[in-house]
Amino acid sequence: FSRQTVRTADLCKCRKASDRSQVQRGRRSVARMARCVWGALLPLVLVLLALIRAGSAAPGEGPERGRMQSAAAGGDGGVGGAVELRMGFTNQVTEKEVKVQKGGTVKLILDSNPTTGYKWFLNGIEGAAVKKDSSEYTAPAATGMVGGGGVDVWNFKAEQAGTSKVVLDYKRPWEETPASQAVVTVDVE
Repeated sequence: FSRQTVRTADLCKCRKASDRSQVQRGRRSVARMARCVWGALLPLVLVLLALIRAGSAAPGEGPERGRMQSAAAGGDGGVGGAVELRMGFTNQVTEKEVKVQKGGTVKLILDSNPTTGYKWFLNGIEGAAVKKDSSEYTAPAATGMVGGGGVDVWNFKAEQAGTSKVVLDYKRPWEETPASQAVVTVDVE
């Protein structure tokens, strides 16, 4: 043993019980602080990974494609054919195509965060195949994150056979140019 090692060992043996409990409390507070930091950083890391994944996916890839295909194939089993399509804001135009039976519904679930001033607006519907049924913002479940985004759910009813193009803009009400745009072509059979 070196002199320093022996001195440290001697000091540890000579410590009072109150000193040892103080060291243990310090270790517990460090562990608590580490859990708190990871608890705060983990959601941010997950959001960043999701944004990176969404940004790197080629058009037609990623989670939206799988949901759209299963829904379009009748995966939701709704009366008259229900189609559910989830899309996020990507700071660009996102275009999707879906097929639905006459009398069915198209449900668009769009990521939204109105605390930033942005929200989804219906720019227009080209064609008479679908009509807007309803739209509603749903806040996230209590996550403890202030300013966290939720989703805007838009429902469209397939009125008649044909094709319609639904255009939704993600923008602030006072701005002309949208930050993101969702264009969904609906083919009603």
